[in-house]
Amino acid sequence: EELVIYEPEAIIVRKIFDWVGNHGHSSYAIIRLLHEAGISPRKEKSEYWTKSPIDRILKNETYIGDHYYNKSEAVMPRYRLTENKYRRQQKTGRRKRDRTDWIIHKVEPIISDQLFKKVQDQLKLNVKFKPTNRKHNYLLTGLIKCSCGANRNGDGPTGKKYYRCTSRHKNFDRINQCPVGGINVTIADSLVWKTIASLLSDPTQIRTHAERWIKAQQINKPLNDTQKIRKSLTDVENEQKRYIEAYGKGIINEEMLDHHMRVTNKRKSVIEDELATASKNRAITGKIDIEKLVERTTTKLSDLNFDQKKHIVERVITKIIASPKEMIICGQILVPALATVGKVNYEPINRNRRST
Repeated sequence: EELVIYEPEAIIVRKIFDWVGNHGHSSYAIIRLLHEAGISPRKEKSEYWTKSPIDRILKNETYIGDHYYNKSEAVMPRYRLTENKYRRQQKTGRRKRDRTDWIIHKVEPIISDQLFKKVQDQLKLNVKFKPTNRKHNYLLTGLIKCSCGANRNGDGPTGKKYYRCTSRHKNFDRINQCPVGGINVTIADSLVWKTIASLLSDPTQIRTHAERWIKAQQINKPLNDTQKIRKSLTDVENEQKRYIEAYGKGIINEEMLDHHMRVTNKRKSVIEDELATASKNRAITGKIDIEKLVERTTTKLSDLNFDQKKHIVERVITKIIASPKEMIICGQILVPALATVGKVNYEPINRNRRST
């Protein structure tokens, strides 16, 4: 058995992985983006995709060149929907085998291993930071922990919001409750964002990441090669010509022609967008003015709304350990001459109460 890449659909797969891995979109956001791009599911029973096939695509290792056989086995089902006296096959259920029993078959990859790993990490982040109905905004939700080891969650009305240790909900015995107090949300959010903004505005940091981005563009050049994308565009245009010729010869009717032209036009639109993006990336690679980039970054960071700030925080910070006296921030920003762990000390100012 041989697996052959069908380039028009491979471009859609690459676009889905790019949306998640490089832009941080969720599965539901992918459904919206696919609909806006005019890309329907393969069977076209509906114009909207569903979450399950997108999740299967994002977790399919075949796209990085590792196709597996012997992944599951037939077993007796836990429950039968119908009970017949005679069954030709009794084992109608399926069970996933241990990964050591899988048989690997190498195929041509569609995406890079690096992008696939980024997508898997992003899927975990999507679960961790899944939005819920909250009355108030908490910048550090899902990241901040208590010094006792338990998580902290936002609690309190506007103006009196605190990150409190969750152990107080789990233990009813006051003797066993965590003795560490709450953290004022306004102060904590402000200090953490100020620290991140100063690091992201550092010229050395921006230069390092810009050079890394240029290098990544050079490494991934085969995936963004304009010649390859132009060939896919030519193939779709030739396919449309064949449909028109078939209609002229009476092989297909007008309804079938309209259907095929509608499908190929959607694929053509996706390929044209891919070509425009690839051409743009090639044009700007190696032509980055660091000073202008620093100035633009600083301006952007000072004019972000809460959702944009939270998007950045979730991708920069991995964990915060906080007590009323200090916060230890663990992040992924490479700070020259500093570790990735920093302490932010703070004290209350003009407050007629105990330490916040």
